[in-house]
Amino acid sequence: MFLRLQKLLYIGVPTLKREVCAMGGGTETVRLPKDVLEDLYEASLRISETLETLEVLLDKATIKRLKQGEREYSQGKYVAAKTREEARRILLE
Repeated sequence: MFLRLQKLLYIGVPTLKREVCAMGGGTETVRLPKDVLEDLYEASLRISETLETLEVLLDKATIKRLKQGEREYSQGKYVAAKTREEARRILLE
């Protein structure tokens, strides 16, 4: 996916078509092949995930809570719920 996307960004895709819509009052549009659009969408999701990860890593309070949760989990200090109702009951106790 990324290799094809890099080719799109650096080389250009000859199948891209720039048009002016007759009924859109001169609105310009670009047609993309479906696989290129899918690659762009997947790349945007990966970028969003990476930014969210960086946001968490830069938040010291969140990192502290995550480490505390890992410690408690490794020490067996947790309660397992099998159903949504059971989880709700445990949380409200």
